[in-house]
Amino acid sequence: MMHKYIISATIFFMFFVNLQSQPINQNVKQNIETQKVAFITQKLNLTVEEAQLFWPVYNEFMNNKESLLNKKKSLLQKFNTQSEKLSDSELENLADENIEIQVKEAELAKTYHQKFKTVLPIKKVVKYYQAENQFKRVILNQYKKNNNQPKRNFRQN
Repeated sequence: MMHKYIISATIFFMFFVNLQSQPINQNVKQNIETQKVAFITQKLNLTVEEAQLFWPVYNEFMNNKESLLNKKKSLLQKFNTQSEKLSDSELENLADENIEIQVKEAELAKTYHQKFKTVLPIKKVVKYYQAENQFKRVILNQYKKNNNQPKRNFRQN
């Protein structure tokens, strides 16, 4: 089960980084964000009052998350383009920085989990997490379908 989550998260990250790196796809990115907001709104069945409280917190969370994603993207580019030229010490610093970003991502998730609980009932917070995961699967399936990507079967050990 954990393997599927890690694989899905990695694929989604690579897909998102690819979107970020191609300015031509800015419309695609905006379209995905619009679809995501509609998807989450529908899945959570927010009241007007809940929506007014939830969306500003959600937007703040996404902005902070995107900032970390950009740092991670920059690190990935350094690993991919410079790793052969870097000393062991420089590589260690990059690897340490990668772990720090992961820690910050976890801290961010924890912080915003608390904030979400202040603006939504816990059942809707859980539905939000489920909707996020469902939306990622929908987008990955659309991406595979549109790019005629064969589905890969990952074996679990």
